[in-house]
Amino acid sequence: MKKIIYTLYSSLIITSCSSSYHNINERGPSALGGGFQDREVETGMHFIIAKTNFKPWVGFDGAYKTFNRRAAELCSEESYKVLEQEEASYPHAYSQGELDYTISQVSGYVLCTSSPINDIKAKEIIVSDSKNFWFTD
Repeated sequence: MKKIIYTLYSSLIITSCSSSYHNINERGPSALGGGFQDREVETGMHFIIAKTNFKPWVGFDGAYKTFNRRAAELCSEESYKVLEQEEASYPHAYSQGELDYTISQVSGYVLCTSSPINDIKAKEIIVSDSKNFWFTD
């Protein structure tokens, strides 16, 4: 019985440390907290939020991997440019102990190389777009 509990606990710890490739737009929030959301701002320009699963420390590697994977998909595997990107972290659930479970998040704008929008216009769009609230958790 101890082996089963240990195995289940170990599996939870290992899976919570990664970032799930979960489309929050289509499937709703993940119980583990991870996944991504995106929307097309203009033709070939996207806003992406990528989140890690919860874990007891801040770490953005998984969020960056999810962000870049989604950007490549949205841009049909062609190259893209990240115009603006930021990191954030927030508690997923509070524990009774000293350790809280944290979700690390990377968000930003991506411009596909096939987009008719140039960098100057894209930055204007970002200024205007960043005043809007698009997603809720």
